[in-house]
Parts: sequence; C-alpha cells; structure tokens
Amino acid sequence: MQYGMTPRLVWHILERDLRAELTRRYGQEDASAIMKNAQIRFREIVGGIEDPRQGRRYFWSLLQAGLLASVYIAARAQDPDVAPTPEECAGLFADVCARSSACLKIAAKLRDDFSIQGQRDIQRSALLTQMRCADYGWRYIYTTGSDRDYMVTYRSCGILRLYHELGVPELMRAACRMPDVWTELAGIKLERTMCLADGDPCCDFSLTLEDAPVPEKGDEGTEDAGDNT
Repeated sequence: MQYGMTPRLVWHILERDLRAELTRRYGQEDASAIMKNAQIRFREIVGGIEDPRQGRRYFWSLLQAGLLASVYIAARAQDPDVAPTPEECAGLFADVCARSSACLKIAAKLRDDFSIQGQRDIQRSALLTQMRCADYGWRYIYTTGSDRDYMVTYRSCGILRLYHELGVPELMRAACRMPDVWTELAGIKLERTMCLADGDPCCDFSLTLEDAPVPEKGDEGTEDAGDNT
C-alpha cells in the first residue's frame, strides 16, 4: 500500500492530539522525538500492508492500528524505560479519540448499522468474507438481530496478523480496546466473552443501540473524516 491520501488523513486527524497527550506524559522534547520517529515508522508499516478490501471501516481500523504500533515502537526506541505499556497506549488513544470531533463524527455513523439497510450491508459483507478474505482482512459471521441489536463473530483479525508480523503481539491488548472506545463514543453497548488475541476461537461482538445521546463536538477534527467509515 502506498502512503496515500487516506493514511495521510488518519495521521492528520490524530497527530495533533497524540502529540499533546505525549507532551503531557513525557515532556515536549521527548514527545517531538517520538512523533517524528512514529511518522517514519507509520510510513513503513503502511507500505508493508495491503488494503483488506472490506470497506472503509476496516481499512480505517487497520491504519489506526498501524499508527498505534508506530507510536509504541517509536516510544520504545526513544527510551524503553519510560515507554508506555500497551495498557497506557490504549488509554492514550482513547483520550485522543474522545477529544477529536473527527472521531466523534465517524463514531456517530456506527449507529446507522442498526438500520435495515445497515444490517443488510453487514450481512452481505460477512458472506463475502467466507468466500474470500485478504491477508490483512477479517473473516466474520453476522447474526440477525432487531433494530436495536445484532451480533458479529470474528474468526480472523487483520490487526492480529499485522502485530505478529511487526513483533508486537502484546500490543493487541491495546488494539482490542479500540472497538470499546468507538462504540462508547457512538452510544452503543458492546459485550463479548471471547477474544482471538487471548487464544479463543473467535471474538464475539454483541452490540446494542443505547438511547444515550452521542456527543456532537470534540476539540479537533476535519470535515473529510466522515468519508472514512
């Protein structure tokens, strides 16, 4: 994959708040060095993976995971004694997403999945993954629900493959927090009892639409972000 428009957009959306969070944790000098190295690492990671060809949402997830890995690897190279743990990386990204108006706009679109058309699209996509699944794709099964709930069971995960290839499988503890962050921002309840990263046979996502209003505005964003769901 080339470092094209969408990877650049992902970096642009999250870079400012990531830098601010790293500065708060480690100081301006270390944060600047980490982000400079992270951008180089991100370009390298993007160049080594392929679009999973499963829609913009999964493409976004893979790129976000690549960005998370780039910051984690860059921080360890900067100073392994003070580098954030996977759990701290998860918290850092959760804070960044919650502050970004672009991320809030993307999250709000997840509520569309509960519409009749939204669930038809998920069902069709799930069936296609049973016939073909790219190297960095997800293979999953959709279970019919109501207009308030449904279930998706993942049998393979593109991020899990990526992190094993990058030599950072421990970072899956942070990546597995991403769905929780996004659904919480969207006002959706997510429950699961199994996780591929823990050696289970699947990740079973049970999603329920909540009545809680979705926040309308964060601190930072871009008008183009909604095109990447």
